Amino acid sequence: MQRREFLLATAGLYLAGQSTAMAANPDTPAVAGPIVATRYGKLQGRTRNGVNIWKGIAYGADTGGGNRFLPPQRPATWRGVRDAGSYGHPAPQVYRSPTTFAYPAWVDAETQSEDCLCLNVWAATAPASGPRPVMVWFHGGGYSRGSGGLPIYEGSHLAQQGDVVVVTVNHRLNIFGYAHVTKGADDRFASAGNAGQLDLIAALEWVRDNIAGFGGDAGNVTIFGESGGGAKVSTLLGMPGAKGLFHKAIVQSGASTEVLATEQGDGVAERVFAHFGLKPGEVAKLQKVPTAALHDCFLQLTGAQFAPILDGKAIPQQTWTPAAPPYAHDIPLLVGNTTDETAAFIDKVMLEAIPDDTALVAKLQRYGGKRLSQAEQAMALVTLYRSQMPGLTRTQMLVRITTDLGMWRNSLTLAERQHAAGGAPAYLYEFAWTTPCFGSQWALHALDIPFTFGNHDIGKSWDEQDSQALRDAADPAGHYRRLSEQMMAMWTTFARTGNPAIAAVGDWPAYTPEHRHTMVLNGQPHLMKALREGVRAAIMAV
Repeated sequence: MQRREFLLATAGLYLAGQSTAMAANPDTPAVAGPIVATRYGKLQGRTRNGVNIWKGIAYGADTGGGNRFLPPQRPATWRGVRDAGSYGHPAPQVYRSPTTFAYPAWVDAETQSEDCLCLNVWAATAPASGPRPVMVWFHGGGYSRGSGGLPIYEGSHLAQQGDVVVVTVNHRLNIFGYAHVTKGADDRFASAGNAGQLDLIAALEWVRDNIAGFGGDAGNVTIFGESGGGAKVSTLLGMPGAKGLFHKAIVQSGASTEVLATEQGDGVAERVFAHFGLKPGEVAKLQKVPTAALHDCFLQLTGAQFAPILDGKAIPQQTWTPAAPPYAHDIPLLVGNTTDETAAFIDKVMLEAIPDDTALVAKLQRYGGKRLSQAEQAMALVTLYRSQMPGLTRTQMLVRITTDLGMWRNSLTLAERQHAAGGAPAYLYEFAWTTPCFGSQWALHALDIPFTFGNHDIGKSWDEQDSQALRDAADPAGHYRRLSEQMMAMWTTFARTGNPAIAAVGDWPAYTPEHRHTMVLNGQPHLMKALREGVRAAIMAV
């Protein structure tokens, strides 16, 4: 994804605020924190603004060389006390450049390395009445980029306000974590195409075995993530190896209903081997390829998908298709999306008028994916949406339809299939707070992240305006501050109890096909029944 494709959402990310009560002085120096004993050795953390922080904790061994493409191995033990004051390495990826990731909050300054299996922990210094719920965050960036060490994911505010232990995770990505080099190889590589997912399971095993020392409750773990992180959560719900390692799940703008077919992975792997002049199955030789060369191969394989795969082992059956996976039946699920997800992905179209329906249909076919391959099908949706939402401009209709076809459709699907399983409940939300940027009309993809963590940036917004002044002018009542507090309260209440309802907002019934309750999160969070009911059936049928 290019700058526009990934960062357009950040026009508003840093317009999310935090209350004075939970605001932390960014200039407050960290001091030596408590020493915690883990199964592998002792760690010296830091303390800052009432929060204990441990960074760069190894939960697995170096994944390079002879460990490449294999399931994660346990980290080595150590003697003495290891410093945990700095983030660990992010996985190899295209990450920092002058034209990509303009915001410092999206940049992990640490050196990239295959020695990337590390995690970070935040816990309030205040005494707790007992072990705290644990919330394990899986970063976004699809399956190709990202890091648990990004400043936007800093966990201090969430840990302190919600009285939870927050964990963020780094793991293998792209060709290093999702290359299905299984065909012709020995059994050790049977799940090479899901190595990145197996890393996440190893991180959860570390949490199970060690989090008590950080004040966390290993018997009450919630996994959550946004975008690619939400897809990782969706996939873990369909992996038997993750069963019992977490007890609740939150999927933010990343609901995923299936993984790649085995044949897709085989085809991509053949291209990887061919790139280096190797025969399929010659994994030992591929393990010896330098990190940079393997990553360059990833960049050159145009159109190749590196993502979780139906390998028959780590993922024995399709995850959420045709039904909720059996491993998810007893896991309470909170799932949703932003109102205008795709405004972050359609380049300058969001700022331009679309002249006529012919142009709108062409753009729907371009951005709507394989579901809208036929012009007649796209035009039928335009006609339906115009009858239900006559006030939309063509540009707004483009965003509305493509968002509904993608993120909203998948969120509904997960909620419906979880309900149909007859086990734990599913709760549905839509994040509808609109950024003051771009005409104050979009609730973009990823806009919910700073509300979730209580983090913000008072520098320039993406469209080169001063975000602090813009925010205050657009929202003098400070609704964004209250919404951030309420979202953190909802998310941590869900982590604690399995129900996200809080007194300040009111009841939040579980999703049922009869009522389809959706919590709309904006300046005044409120519950709605049958959101966009006039178009729902058509969207689900496409």
